[in-house]
Amino acid sequence: MNLQIAIKDLCAYNFKANTCLLTSVRDRSSTDLLQQLHLNFEEINTGIQDVLSADGKSSQMGGQELDDLVSSSRALLGYVEVLSEEQLREEVPYSLPSEGEVKMSRYDRIKQIIVYSTYRRGLVQLFF
Repeated sequence: MNLQIAIKDLCAYNFKANTCLLTSVRDRSSTDLLQQLHLNFEEINTGIQDVLSADGKSSQMGGQELDDLVSSSRALLGYVEVLSEEQLREEVPYSLPSEGEVKMSRYDRIKQIIVYSTYRRGLVQLFF
């Protein structure tokens, strides 16, 4: 299995889905919805920043959760496009909210964030 292709395609899907969600939310914005966005995506943005910072990269977050989610998912896509197969398999330390410091491969951590993002997008869609 070519991890580079798999993770790049997964990140491209994630970026597109987050962009579509942003468009949909802007068409129907409300106070309750904005609160749900904050609750559902703040942790995902933090996870993406954790992945990027493992290699000394960073993407500034501006406090607008959905805009930040789209920006960070774009940054994640750019990040994975330059990773080699070896770098994707390399285990690096990450800080997980429920488990503390753990070591896992970049591929597994990125995949975990994208799956969680998909789950959270589904929760937000329930409010529409």
